[in-house]
Amino acid sequence: MIKRVYFDLLGQPVDFQNRWEARLAAWFAATPQVLARVSCPQEADTILILGRNRPWGETHIRGLDKLYPEKAYVWDSCDFPSGRLPGLYTGLPTELCEPHRHRSFGYPFRWNPLVYHAPLDQAVHLAGFRGSLTSPLRDRLVQKLQSAAGFDIQLVPSIWLRMDDPASRAEKQAYADHLASCRFILCPRGNGVSSVRLYEALEAGRVPVVLSDRLSPPDDPAWHGCVLHVPETRLTHLRDILREADRDWPSLARRARAYWEANYADSAVLPKIGNLLEQLGPKASQPGIAHYFSYSRYALRHLVRDLSRKIPRFPKRSR
Repeated sequence: MIKRVYFDLLGQPVDFQNRWEARLAAWFAATPQVLARVSCPQEADTILILGRNRPWGETHIRGLDKLYPEKAYVWDSCDFPSGRLPGLYTGLPTELCEPHRHRSFGYPFRWNPLVYHAPLDQAVHLAGFRGSLTSPLRDRLVQKLQSAAGFDIQLVPSIWLRMDDPASRAEKQAYADHLASCRFILCPRGNGVSSVRLYEALEAGRVPVVLSDRLSPPDDPAWHGCVLHVPETRLTHLRDILREADRDWPSLARRARAYWEANYADSAVLPKIGNLLEQLGPKASQPGIAHYFSYSRYALRHLVRDLSRKIPRFPKRSR
């Protein structure tokens, strides 16, 4: 039986609504018989609240989760999710993840459409990272590996706020070519615990190396068969770890691309959404008190970090 789904977009900015509508059109064109889109929540078997990517993670919610708690879920891809609603999350920290309420899934948008499936022989570097310093971990990574043999580390200004600017095309192409030139793509946590480049690496047929201890990965053996998770404390040993993994790199790279095609290609997204929501069941339980305590600590940590960035640092006095 085809499930009827109501995709909740109301209340979001027009540009985000347009972006979501474009993705939904592509998914339904690729797999028209998997889910049926309905125009009102009362008719739906499932309500999927499409989260807006913004700080502090409380996605646009207009009461549908309270009116229809037995069938309302969220797809939240923001950097700081709360985990309050059951559903799909891109970057939910481990301390907030409850397996009976949450599933890990990818980003809904292809932020860089120039990323391409690259031939294996185009990868000339062992590993690489191209991005900006949005976390202390990235700063440590650059200090330790920028001059290391086999690593192509490129620090560039953030392009995030200029994604839709036609003038950014050259930067997007440079990023896509950098992905193709590296066998392993370093994916250190940035503002949140996840990273868009993790999924872009899979799309390019390159092997992501996740450096984010608190990221909740998909509960899928195929994921762990093509994505390397390296503890942050092992950063100093990363070169040796990757040299060892490099022996099996062609197989890892093929599995990475196959995983992207099976889960995040246009023809795969709707079936995957249906499967993941079915795993959660018709009514995932509401978060308990322990979840709110965990989120309070999580939010306080980020508030302190944000405030510390805004406090001016004065030069030390010379004695």
